[in-house]
Amino acid sequence: MVRSHAASLTRALERLRLDALAILRAAVDAADPYPLVTTALTGRASHFISQSESIRVVAAGKAALPMLRAACAVLQDRIAGAIATHPGAAIAAAAPIDFIPGAHPLPDVASVRAARRALQIAMEARAAGEVLLVLLSGGGSSMLAVPADGVTLDDKRTVIETLLRAGADIAQLNCVRKHLSSIKEEGSRPPRGGRSRWRCRTCTRRKTIPEPSPRVRRLRTRPPLPTRLPC
Repeated sequence: MVRSHAASLTRALERLRLDALAILRAAVDAADPYPLVTTALTGRASHFISQSESIRVVAAGKAALPMLRAACAVLQDRIAGAIATHPGAAIAAAAPIDFIPGAHPLPDVASVRAARRALQIAMEARAAGEVLLVLLSGGGSSMLAVPADGVTLDDKRTVIETLLRAGADIAQLNCVRKHLSSIKEEGSRPPRGGRSRWRCRTCTRRKTIPEPSPRVRRLRTRPPLPTRLPC
């Protein structure tokens, strides 16, 4: 029996639709932050987190909640303190975990409160010689915001909003706002030279930041200028 041309096209389109849905589902599953963090903490980062009995956690961004849940599932009662800042409504939490809603793409007073709590947790980890696990995802730059000295929160919001309206991309936004922040630039890093108990390791990072352009990479290799304006 010869099939009609219309029937063949209908079945072909249906198969394409099913294939497209399967590809989309596979892509979403592959980007699920919970299994990604679980795999990282039980795999390549397991030696790093085994260096301390107590671990403090900072999770920020749109994937903060599933990333923190994964960390809690792996680390369990080893977590001595944690904060998650995320978009959305406030979530009731029991010690030692704090949940603070953050704003995106423009930071707000909650973003400042979350950032100050994150810095406090970092200082507590440093003082106790504990591991600090930082889980970052897209939007974290807005949800952890402490304006630099001489810059108000309104100043920072105005600058970011102006850049967004002008069509600035994520690399350009980050280039500017890191100079308006006391948590993202030099002031938040441990002192250079001498011995320090700070140890930096990459566990997992889910950011929507593209690979830097050759110009940005060249600028990063140069020594910082006193103004700190180059990106």
